[in-house]
Amino acid sequence: MSPNLTDRLGDRSLYKKMTETVTRDFADRVWETWKLGRNQVFHYFPHNVKAITFEEAERIVNQILETMEEAYLKLKFQIPASREQLSPRSSTK
Repeated sequence: MSPNLTDRLGDRSLYKKMTETVTRDFADRVWETWKLGRNQVFHYFPHNVKAITFEEAERIVNQILETMEEAYLKLKFQIPASREQLSPRSSTK
């Protein structure tokens, strides 16, 4: 997902796909939200001098949810038919 890996990953880069499908601004928002959540909420560092409060964690989690909703709405029609058929949600049980 990192914009720093687009050259190395080429067409496998999720960031590149988001910039081509939606916009660079959108891809940057997704990346920044990912970094913020990963580094401040979901990783535990025992000697972290930059610990966050419950309210900060709640704000970040809400930002993650909003970004995920936006990504779903903007990308849901971009799934190629062959990939959609592989989705567990599309299979019948």
